[in-house]
Amino acid sequence: MLKCNNYPNWFIQNVLKQRVHKHYNGLQNDKEVDETKYIPTPYVPCLSEKLQKILKEQGITLAVKAKSKLKNEIFAKLKDPIPPGQHKNVVYSVPCGTGDGKVYIVQTGRKLDTRINEHKNDVKRKDNRTGLTHHTLCDGHVFNFDETKIIERIADQESRVVAETFHIKLAGEANTVNLQRECGLFNTNYNALVFKLRQVTNNDRRRRGNERGRAPQPQSTLLDSGT
Repeated sequence: MLKCNNYPNWFIQNVLKQRVHKHYNGLQNDKEVDETKYIPTPYVPCLSEKLQKILKEQGITLAVKAKSKLKNEIFAKLKDPIPPGQHKNVVYSVPCGTGDGKVYIVQTGRKLDTRINEHKNDVKRKDNRTGLTHHTLCDGHVFNFDETKIIERIADQESRVVAETFHIKLAGEANTVNLQRECGLFNTNYNALVFKLRQVTNNDRRRRGNERGRAPQPQSTLLDSGT
C-alpha cells in the first residue's frame, strides 16, 4: 500500500524495521503498558520526515497515512451515479413548458420516473385530480417533464410532506399550479420566515438575471438547485 501511494523506498524500509522491532519487543515486554503517543496525519513529502524527527524527541510518533486509499479511488470511478429518475423519497418540481414561470411541486416515496409516467397518464385520461393536470386541461399548457428538478431527498414521509408544503409556500401561489388541497397545513407562525426567504431568493434571482442581461422569473432559487 505504501509503495502504491508513492512513498520513498527508504521510508518503507524504516516502517518495516519499526514494525519488526516493535513486534519482537512486544513479545518480550507484553506486560508493559505502551505509553507512546501517536498523531495520525496525511503523508506530505519532506514535511512528514521533518515532523517525525521533531516529535520523536518529545516521545510522540507521527503516524503518517495516505491522503486517499487506492481501493476507494478505483471503485469510486467504477460506480455509476444513480439517474435522477431512479431516486425515491423526493420532493420535486415540474415546470410549465410555456415559459410562464409556473411549477408543480409535490413529494413522492416512489421512484421519480414512476410518478412522472403517472402524471403523463393522468393528462391522457383527463384525470383532473392534481394541479398539474388541472393546469394542463384548463389552460392548455403542456409541462416540460424533461426539466423536472429534485428539490429535496427525505426518507421520512412526514418530514417530506412538511418540506413539500414549505417549498410550495416559498415559491408562492402566483408561481405554482398546486391545488389548495395539495398545499397541506402550514403553521402561520412560519409565514414571516417564508416571506423573508422569498424576498432574499427573488432578489438574488433578479441580481443574477440583471448580470445576464435579461429579466428573471420571480421564482425561488431553491427550485433550481436540484438539492
